Amino acid sequence: MLMKQPIPVKGSGQHAFDRASAFRELRIEDRLGAKSAQIMLRKLTERLEGEGFGRVRNHSLLKPDEVVFNRGLDGKGNESGKSNFFVFVRANKDGTLEVHYSNPDYSASAATLDSDRVNVVRRISDAGERTIGGTVDEILAAAAKKPEGAYFSVMHGHWGSVDGKDLFKMHIDDGESPAWAVIRQMMLYNIDYDATGHHNHIDFDLLDRITGLEKSVGIVKIISCELTLPYRRVDKEVEVEGADGQMVKRMAKPNGPHLNLWFATREAAEGYNQAVLMNREDLYLPAFAPNMHPEGIIAANDELVRRGELVVGIAHPACDMNLPAVGLLNRVGAGDWSLQKALMFVKKHANAIGAYNLTLPDSQKIKFEGPDARENRKYFRELVKKWGLGRKLYLNSVNLAFWHEMQEQYGKWGYADHDIHNYVPPGYNVYVRGLGRMFNVVTPVVKPVGRKMNPKEMAGLMGGEEAGRWIKPSIFYEIMMDGNNIVWQRRNETTWDRIKAWIAKMGERAKKIPVLWHDLWQRGIDILR
Repeated sequence: MLMKQPIPVKGSGQHAFDRASAFRELRIEDRLGAKSAQIMLRKLTERLEGEGFGRVRNHSLLKPDEVVFNRGLDGKGNESGKSNFFVFVRANKDGTLEVHYSNPDYSASAATLDSDRVNVVRRISDAGERTIGGTVDEILAAAAKKPEGAYFSVMHGHWGSVDGKDLFKMHIDDGESPAWAVIRQMMLYNIDYDATGHHNHIDFDLLDRITGLEKSVGIVKIISCELTLPYRRVDKEVEVEGADGQMVKRMAKPNGPHLNLWFATREAAEGYNQAVLMNREDLYLPAFAPNMHPEGIIAANDELVRRGELVVGIAHPACDMNLPAVGLLNRVGAGDWSLQKALMFVKKHANAIGAYNLTLPDSQKIKFEGPDARENRKYFRELVKKWGLGRKLYLNSVNLAFWHEMQEQYGKWGYADHDIHNYVPPGYNVYVRGLGRMFNVVTPVVKPVGRKMNPKEMAGLMGGEEAGRWIKPSIFYEIMMDGNNIVWQRRNETTWDRIKAWIAKMGERAKKIPVLWHDLWQRGIDILR
């Protein structure tokens, strides 16, 4: 779906990264102008490597004068078996170093973290043991918030271009960001598994390129796509672009609902692509569905799920009301699916529920039409109340409540449904990007020795009966509840608790005003780099 995301940093395009190729034969220590920066970086590198951090060696994903370390890599740049924790280090012209990493804390207490404690930036100006050692100690303390056996995954997201190929013009996807920006944001927020995918397409050449880039930094790619089930809300003819480029009349374009599909193996994805996704007559825009009867698609999905080769998620169940009925519950709201049909669809044909979607308007509510509108509205009002989410039917309140209810009723696990289209890359400031406050935390009871789980093993975990024990979303974004913005993880606090916390922080926030001005200045410098 189209998304509401931060404005991208202008001037930080692919050309800023291509310059790195001129430096590939030189160590960064040798190309820094200031000797002091060389010494600081050498000492910092020795300490981090001594603590088990490897260096990212794919220069196409690094900026000039930058080194990136990852706990998930060994000294040769290969997978270490530990979960990812990335540390970005940049040399400045004034001879200082900047160290940038994110806090991976996914405990309930992390809901109250200010932006400068989510994105941590440290400037180093001397090579003394107190400075270098203190910086490394801070890094290790932050890394410890994410145990070595806990893994982060992104289950839903979209891509704008790969190697300069515009995926929207290719009728493949509707993201806005190039591959390097997507991957660098995943690195900043310590992602281990990338399960994002295009709309109704799997392009295996693009997939191989993305998989290779991500493997080089320690991220495992899971083959995925966002499927539009081709149910039509109205039966009428519209003009669309045919395969020969001419406008032709077809039945109204299908609306959905949308499903996240995650494949266990390449072979399963190739078979599905051939049997389902490539079955189309028209060059629809990326969001539109294959030209195949929906019941046939559901049957194909069910067979792959039965064989352990596919996992199915319900993307954004209650979605933006300005779009067609792309969410399962929007079908109910439109009056062309009964509530019982939607519930049975979840029970029979889905493994997981999108619990919170970043793209949705904060204050928008789901609407209900048709003869059952009153009963449906009553059902969801009781649902959000039951799960402590107020009384009003804001979209993400409904999504969170629906996930909990489906977990209780049918054992379905929930996932943070990022759905990001615009990935602003790291900029050595405390500005928090889209991935920064939602985590899908995977903690398998048994994992392979010396490596992360591969996609087939992950699919086995995701499709298992106890997936909800090992995969849990932590969501630290605000939702609307009864007209107020709250962080959902803090929903049990009283108003007086929040007032006391705000008073306690007033002095601390006042001290940070100069820091915030410095951060704004630094962002301007980043734009001009």
